[in-house]
Amino acid sequence: MRFVPFFLAACFVSVLVVSSPVYPGTVGSGRFFGGLTAGWHSREGYMDFGDDRLQYVERSLMPSIGVMAGRYFGLPLGMRLALPFMFEYGAADEETIDVDIINYAEPQSVVLTSVMYHVGVQPLLQVPFRCRGNVFAYGAAGAGVHYVALVEEERFADDRSIRVEDDFLEESRRVSLSAAAAVGLEYHIRPYFGIAVQYMFRFWKPVHNFIGRDLYILEKQRYVERFCSHGVSVLVLLSNHR
Repeated sequence: MRFVPFFLAACFVSVLVVSSPVYPGTVGSGRFFGGLTAGWHSREGYMDFGDDRLQYVERSLMPSIGVMAGRYFGLPLGMRLALPFMFEYGAADEETIDVDIINYAEPQSVVLTSVMYHVGVQPLLQVPFRCRGNVFAYGAAGAGVHYVALVEEERFADDRSIRVEDDFLEESRRVSLSAAAAVGLEYHIRPYFGIAVQYMFRFWKPVHNFIGRDLYILEKQRYVERFCSHGVSVLVLLSNHR
Protein backbone atom coordinates (compact mmCIF):
# COMPACT_ATOMS: atom_id res chain seq x y z
CA MET A 1 0.00 0.00 0.00
CA ARG A 2 2.91 2.41 0.55
CA PHE A 3 3.54 2.68 -3.19
CA VAL A 4 0.04 4.03 -3.87
CA PRO A 5 0.85 7.76 -3.31
CA PHE A 6 3.75 7.55 -5.77
CA PHE A 7 1.59 5.72 -8.30
CA LEU A 8 -1.14 8.38 -8.09
CA ALA A 9 1.43 11.15 -8.50
CA ALA A 10 3.07 9.46 -11.50
CA CYS A 11 -0.27 8.93 -13.26
CA PHE A 12 -1.29 12.52 -12.64
CA VAL A 13 1.96 14.00 -13.97
CA SER A 14 1.80 11.75 -17.04
CA VAL A 15 -1.72 12.95 -17.87
CA LEU A 16 -0.71 16.61 -17.60
CA VAL A 17 2.43 16.21 -19.70
CA VAL A 18 1.06 14.18 -22.62
CA SER A 19 -2.44 15.64 -22.84
CA SER A 20 -3.79 18.83 -24.35
CA PRO A 21 -7.13 20.65 -24.05
CA VAL A 22 -9.83 18.89 -26.08
CA TYR A 23 -11.97 22.00 -26.62
CA PRO A 24 -9.64 25.03 -26.43
CA GLY A 25 -12.57 27.47 -26.72
CA THR A 26 -13.99 26.55 -23.30
CA VAL A 27 -13.43 29.11 -20.54
CA GLY A 28 -10.06 28.44 -18.90
CA SER A 29 -9.31 25.40 -21.05
CA GLY A 30 -5.63 24.45 -20.89
CA ARG A 31 -4.85 26.58 -17.86
CA PHE A 32 -2.77 25.19 -15.04
CA PHE A 33 -3.77 25.99 -11.49
CA GLY A 34 -2.20 25.64 -8.09
CA GLY A 35 -2.52 27.00 -4.59
CA LEU A 36 -3.17 26.47 -0.91
CA THR A 37 -6.12 24.82 0.81
CA ALA A 38 -7.50 24.94 4.34
CA GLY A 39 -10.18 22.57 5.51
CA TRP A 40 -12.03 20.96 8.35
CA HIS A 41 -13.33 17.40 8.61
CA SER A 42 -16.42 16.35 10.52
CA ARG A 43 -15.73 12.71 11.52
CA GLU A 44 -18.10 9.91 12.51
CA GLY A 45 -16.53 6.68 13.73
CA TYR A 46 -18.16 3.39 14.51
CA MET A 47 -17.26 -0.15 15.50
CA ASP A 48 -18.82 -2.90 13.39
CA PHE A 49 -19.56 -6.08 15.36
CA GLY A 50 -21.41 -7.77 12.50
CA ASP A 51 -25.09 -8.64 12.18
CA ASP A 52 -25.86 -4.91 11.81
CA ARG A 53 -24.55 -4.21 15.33
CA LEU A 54 -22.75 -0.85 15.31
CA GLN A 55 -21.29 1.23 18.13
CA TYR A 56 -20.82 4.97 17.56
CA VAL A 57 -17.41 6.42 18.47
CA GLU A 58 -17.19 10.18 18.99
CA ARG A 59 -14.34 11.84 17.10
CA SER A 60 -12.99 15.39 17.20
CA LEU A 61 -13.30 17.90 14.37
CA MET A 62 -10.05 17.79 12.38
CA PRO A 63 -8.59 20.97 10.80
CA SER A 64 -6.19 20.56 7.89
CA ILE A 65 -3.93 22.43 5.48
CA GLY A 66 -2.64 21.38 2.09
CA VAL A 67 -1.67 22.19 -1.46
CA MET A 68 -3.45 21.57 -4.76
CA ALA A 69 -2.23 21.67 -8.37
CA GLY A 70 -3.70 20.61 -11.70
CA ARG A 71 -5.08 21.62 -15.09
CA TYR A 72 -8.38 22.43 -16.81
CA PHE A 73 -9.48 20.50 -19.90
CA GLY A 74 -12.22 21.85 -22.18
CA LEU A 75 -15.27 19.68 -22.93
CA PRO A 76 -18.34 20.05 -25.17
CA LEU A 77 -21.30 22.27 -24.22
CA GLY A 78 -19.06 24.80 -22.51
CA MET A 79 -18.10 22.43 -19.70
CA ARG A 80 -14.59 21.60 -18.54
CA LEU A 81 -12.79 18.97 -16.49
CA ALA A 82 -10.63 20.08 -13.57
CA LEU A 83 -7.98 17.50 -12.74
CA PRO A 84 -6.35 18.43 -9.40
CA PHE A 85 -3.74 16.52 -7.43
CA MET A 86 -3.68 17.31 -3.72
CA PHE A 87 -1.64 16.75 -0.59
CA GLU A 88 -3.16 17.39 2.83
CA TYR A 89 -2.09 17.23 6.46
CA GLY A 90 -4.52 17.27 9.38
CA ALA A 91 -4.47 16.62 13.12
CA ALA A 92 -7.02 16.50 15.94
CA ASP A 93 -6.65 15.99 19.70
CA GLU A 94 -8.95 13.16 20.79
CA GLU A 95 -8.55 13.04 24.57
CA THR A 96 -6.19 13.57 27.52
CA ILE A 97 -5.50 10.44 29.56
CA ASP A 98 -3.27 9.36 32.45
CA VAL A 99 -0.90 6.49 31.64
CA ASP A 100 1.83 4.60 33.46
CA ILE A 101 5.22 5.24 31.84
CA ILE A 102 8.51 3.53 32.63
CA ASN A 103 10.93 5.73 34.65
CA TYR A 104 8.06 7.82 36.05
CA ALA A 105 6.88 7.17 39.61
CA GLU A 106 3.35 8.47 38.96
CA PRO A 107 0.96 8.27 35.99
CA GLN A 108 1.56 11.02 33.44
CA SER A 109 -1.01 13.02 31.50
CA VAL A 110 -0.69 12.51 27.75
CA VAL A 111 -2.71 13.81 24.80
CA LEU A 112 -3.94 11.29 22.22
CA THR A 113 -3.89 12.83 18.74
CA SER A 114 -5.06 11.54 15.36
CA VAL A 115 -2.79 12.66 12.50
CA MET A 116 -3.81 12.39 8.83
CA TYR A 117 -1.63 12.34 5.70
CA HIS A 118 -3.59 12.42 2.47
CA VAL A 119 -2.71 12.41 -1.23
CA GLY A 120 -5.33 12.11 -3.92
CA VAL A 121 -6.81 13.03 -7.27
CA GLN A 122 -10.24 14.71 -7.29
CA PRO A 123 -11.57 15.19 -10.87
CA LEU A 124 -14.42 17.71 -11.07
CA LEU A 125 -16.80 18.32 -13.98
CA GLN A 126 -17.28 22.08 -13.99
CA VAL A 127 -19.84 24.34 -15.64
CA PRO A 128 -18.32 27.85 -15.87
CA PHE A 129 -20.29 30.96 -16.75
CA ARG A 130 -19.46 34.65 -17.02
CA CYS A 131 -20.61 36.88 -14.17
CA ARG A 132 -19.21 40.19 -15.27
CA GLY A 133 -16.30 41.17 -17.51
CA ASN A 134 -13.40 38.85 -16.72
CA VAL A 135 -15.08 37.36 -13.65
CA PHE A 136 -16.40 33.80 -13.99
CA ALA A 137 -18.19 31.48 -11.60
CA TYR A 138 -18.68 27.71 -11.78
CA GLY A 139 -20.43 24.81 -10.15
CA ALA A 140 -18.85 21.37 -10.14
CA ALA A 141 -19.27 17.75 -9.08
CA GLY A 142 -17.11 14.66 -9.34
CA ALA A 143 -15.55 11.60 -7.75
CA GLY A 144 -12.00 11.02 -6.58
CA VAL A 145 -9.49 8.44 -5.40
CA HIS A 146 -7.31 9.02 -2.35
CA TYR A 147 -4.62 7.36 -0.28
CA VAL A 148 -4.95 8.20 3.42
CA ALA A 149 -2.75 7.33 6.37
CA LEU A 150 -4.32 8.13 9.75
CA VAL A 151 -2.09 7.35 12.73
CA GLU A 152 -2.40 7.94 16.45
CA GLU A 153 0.23 9.73 18.50
CA GLU A 154 0.64 10.34 22.23
CA ARG A 155 2.52 13.35 23.61
CA PHE A 156 3.01 14.69 27.11
CA ALA A 157 0.28 17.20 27.98
CA ASP A 158 2.78 19.63 29.53
CA ASP A 159 5.37 19.27 26.73
CA ARG A 160 3.83 18.47 23.33
CA SER A 161 7.28 18.20 21.72
CA ILE A 162 7.91 14.84 23.45
CA ARG A 163 6.24 11.75 22.00
CA VAL A 164 5.27 8.76 24.13
CA GLU A 165 5.90 5.23 22.88
CA ASP A 166 2.78 3.08 23.16
CA ASP A 167 2.31 -0.38 21.61
CA PHE A 168 -1.47 0.03 21.58
CA LEU A 169 -1.69 3.04 19.26
CA GLU A 170 -3.73 2.36 16.12
CA GLU A 171 -3.23 3.32 12.50
CA SER A 172 -5.08 3.00 9.20
CA ARG A 173 -3.64 3.12 5.69
CA ARG A 174 -6.04 2.68 2.80
CA VAL A 175 -7.29 3.79 -0.59
CA SER A 176 -10.66 5.57 -0.44
CA LEU A 177 -13.14 6.77 -3.04
CA SER A 178 -15.05 10.02 -2.63
CA ALA A 179 -17.93 12.08 -3.97
CA ALA A 180 -17.49 15.85 -4.11
CA ALA A 181 -19.25 19.08 -5.08
CA ALA A 182 -17.72 22.52 -5.45
CA VAL A 183 -18.39 26.15 -6.35
CA GLY A 184 -15.80 28.70 -7.36
CA LEU A 185 -15.11 32.22 -8.53
CA GLU A 186 -12.35 33.18 -11.00
CA TYR A 187 -10.89 36.53 -12.03
CA HIS A 188 -8.94 36.40 -15.31
CA ILE A 189 -6.56 39.33 -14.81
CA ARG A 190 -4.62 38.63 -17.99
CA PRO A 191 -5.03 36.04 -20.79
CA TYR A 192 -2.20 34.09 -19.17
CA PHE A 193 -2.82 34.85 -15.47
CA GLY A 194 -5.70 34.79 -13.02
CA ILE A 195 -6.78 33.97 -9.48
CA ALA A 196 -9.60 31.84 -8.09
CA VAL A 197 -11.32 30.95 -4.83
CA GLN A 198 -13.05 27.59 -4.45
CA TYR A 199 -15.17 25.86 -1.82
CA MET A 200 -15.45 22.06 -1.98
CA PHE A 201 -17.49 19.53 -0.01
CA ARG A 202 -16.37 15.88 0.01
CA PHE A 203 -17.95 12.74 1.46
CA TRP A 204 -15.66 9.72 1.91
CA LYS A 205 -14.53 6.91 4.20
CA PRO A 206 -10.75 7.35 4.58
CA VAL A 207 -10.38 5.22 7.74
CA HIS A 208 -10.98 1.48 7.82
CA ASN A 209 -9.00 -0.92 9.99
CA PHE A 210 -9.23 -3.51 12.75
CA ILE A 211 -8.48 -2.29 16.27
CA GLY A 212 -7.73 -4.22 19.43
CA ARG A 213 -7.29 -1.56 22.09
CA ASP A 214 -9.29 -1.36 25.33
CA LEU A 215 -12.25 -3.75 25.46
CA TYR A 216 -11.49 -5.26 22.06
CA ILE A 217 -7.96 -6.44 22.73
CA LEU A 218 -8.87 -10.15 22.74
CA GLU A 219 -10.73 -9.96 19.43
CA LYS A 220 -10.04 -7.13 17.02
CA GLN A 221 -13.09 -5.42 15.57
CA ARG A 222 -13.62 -3.55 12.32
CA TYR A 223 -13.50 0.21 12.74
CA VAL A 224 -14.62 2.78 10.12
CA GLU A 225 -14.68 6.56 9.99
CA ARG A 226 -16.85 8.63 7.66
CA PHE A 227 -15.69 12.13 6.82
CA CYS A 228 -17.78 15.10 5.72
CA SER A 229 -15.01 17.42 4.58
CA HIS A 230 -15.11 21.13 3.81
CA GLY A 231 -12.25 22.94 2.10
CA VAL A 232 -11.48 26.43 0.83
CA SER A 233 -8.74 26.91 -1.78
CA VAL A 234 -7.00 30.03 -3.08
CA LEU A 235 -5.58 29.28 -6.53
CA VAL A 236 -3.36 30.92 -9.12
CA LEU A 237 -4.31 30.29 -12.78
CA LEU A 238 -1.52 30.17 -15.37
CA SER A 239 -1.46 29.68 -19.14
CA ASN A 240 1.22 29.78 -21.85
CA HIS A 241 -1.21 31.66 -24.16
CA ARG A 242 -0.59 35.44 -24.11
